[in-house]
Amino acid sequence: MNARACVVNWQHCCRSSLSGLIHNCLQQMKYYVVSLSVILLLLAWYIQEDPQTSIKMEIKNIASNLIKNVATGESVAMSSVWEKQTSVIIFFRRWGCVFCRLWAHDLKQISPLLKENNVRLVGVGPENIGVEDFVAGEFFDGELFIDTDKKSYSGLGFKRFNWISVIAALFTRESRDAISRGKAANVGGDMKGDGLQNGGALIVGPGGKLLYSFKQDGPAEQVPNSKILEACNCNIVDTLVLITVTLLPGAWYQGP
Repeated sequence: MNARACVVNWQHCCRSSLSGLIHNCLQQMKYYVVSLSVILLLLAWYIQEDPQTSIKMEIKNIASNLIKNVATGESVAMSSVWEKQTSVIIFFRRWGCVFCRLWAHDLKQISPLLKENNVRLVGVGPENIGVEDFVAGEFFDGELFIDTDKKSYSGLGFKRFNWISVIAALFTRESRDAISRGKAANVGGDMKGDGLQNGGALIVGPGGKLLYSFKQDGPAEQVPNSKILEACNCNIVDTLVLITVTLLPGAWYQGP
C-alpha cells in the first residue's frame, strides 16, 4: 500500500507540476503577444505618415511637373490643366483601388453640372499599372493623366502608409462601408500597383488660384460632391436640382 501510495502521490505531483508549467507558459505567451501587439501599434502610429505630409499644399509645388495624358500619351505641365479654366483635379491612390473607382463613379453625378459651368474634371494617377482597366471600366467622366514620377504626390505632401497602417485602415468603418458600396456599384478592384500611396484633390481657378484642397487621411475618404460644387461656384439652381434628385428614393449616393 505504501508503494502504491507513493506512486499515486508521484503521479499527482507530476500532473500538478505539468499543469503549473503549462499555465505559466500560457501566461507568458499572453504577455508576449500583448507586448508585441502594443509595439506594432506604436510602430504603425510612429511611421504611418511620410515626413512630406507636413508640406503645405501650394500650387507652386507642382505647377511645372509633367503629367502624361492617358488618351494621347502627350506629356504636359500640370499648370496647363488650370491655365484657362477652373479645374477639379482628383489624385487617385491607384487605378485598381475600389475606393478610387467608387469616388470616380460618384463624381459622374455632378460631371454634367461641371461641364455646364465650364469646369474641367481631371483625374491623376501615380503610375501606369491598371490604367487600361480603369479606362475600360468607364468609371470616370473626365480627362485622365499619370504622374509617373509621383512628383505631384510628394510635392503636395500626400500621405503614404506602411504595410501595418494600411491594413489597419482597411478595417475602419469608413472603409468597410465604402467596400460595401463599391460591391453594390459593381466597380470591382484589384491589388495591382502601389497600395501605400494616398491621394486627395485640388480645385484650382484660372491662372492658378487655389480654391480648395484636400488630403486623404484614410484610403476611403473623398470630397463630397456638394463641397466640389460649392468651391466651383456652380449655378445655384442646378445645384438645388441635383440635391433634389439625390434625395429621391433610389437616387445615387452623393458621397460622405
